[in-house]
Amino acid sequence: MDGKVKNIILICGDEEYLKTEKKKEILSFLGTEGSPDFNAFEGKDTDYQEVFDLARTVPFFGGNRTILLSDTGLFKGNPDESVYSSLDGLPEFTFMIFVEQDCDSAGKLTKLVKQKGEIYKYSTVDSTKDWKAANAAKADIRTWIRSYLKEAGCTADSRAIEELTNLSGYNMQNLKTELDKLISYAGRNIRIEHVDTICSKTVSDRVFDMVDLKLSGSTEKALLLLEDMLSIRIEPMRILYMLEKQFNQVYIIKELSELRYSDAEILSRTGIKDWQLRKLRDKSKGRSLMDMRCLTELCIEMETRVKQGDIGDRMAVEIILCS
Repeated sequence: MDGKVKNIILICGDEEYLKTEKKKEILSFLGTEGSPDFNAFEGKDTDYQEVFDLARTVPFFGGNRTILLSDTGLFKGNPDESVYSSLDGLPEFTFMIFVEQDCDSAGKLTKLVKQKGEIYKYSTVDSTKDWKAANAAKADIRTWIRSYLKEAGCTADSRAIEELTNLSGYNMQNLKTELDKLISYAGRNIRIEHVDTICSKTVSDRVFDMVDLKLSGSTEKALLLLEDMLSIRIEPMRILYMLEKQFNQVYIIKELSELRYSDAEILSRTGIKDWQLRKLRDKSKGRSLMDMRCLTELCIEMETRVKQGDIGDRMAVEIILCS
């Protein structure tokens, strides 16, 4: 950090990794953590009378007092007037750090911090609505991945990094977890097969793969993937619901593409990731709009028949994959 820190700091947003790193950086700079001049509070039930009594207490060692407050919810809605006035009159020797998920940019307390302190906002790529900004952030994260690996004495080719972000998304906390696993498992040179072996796949990822195989005409592989999912106790009805959702997304993608909607508009309407859009569009080239509508309607029909007791849930999924 530069040589000066303002004494009211708000760290907010949904990118937990960067929030944690900024918090560590500030606490390290202030140097009070672990001493009698450091106090931490968490949650919406925080006693602010106690907080501000401490804030007005002169530090034991003549330096500064640091108070860390996490997930208080103070920056959503209107705060108590006593909290506002106490923060407005915070002594110069006390540094108050707020770490929050959400904050109202136009809120009274946020404006006070902006006026008297510092605000650090970190958002995940998925929550960044601007298309160009999201793409720029993704490029920055891929650069960070390479730097993280380099510090550990490792390298990874572009295909491995692309597969990693496909599986983990661009949430940096998730990526750090998966990178640490890869470094321990693969050693110096990380390849795409290491990523496929080690990195966690969510149920959504597995169903996406199943849809991919179905659209590619690889019925046997889709059924084998179903077996794998059932073996780890994923409920067939959950798979059916997600198949219906993803087939419907493909239908919407094809419909919007034919209406000349941009990729940014399609991503916004479907809620999928950009790499998923590219893959689903590619795999469904040989499928008509009517094909995709029929697949979606088949899922709805199978769901109804399962609920009526006409057919078992596993058989319903198998019928969809074999249709």
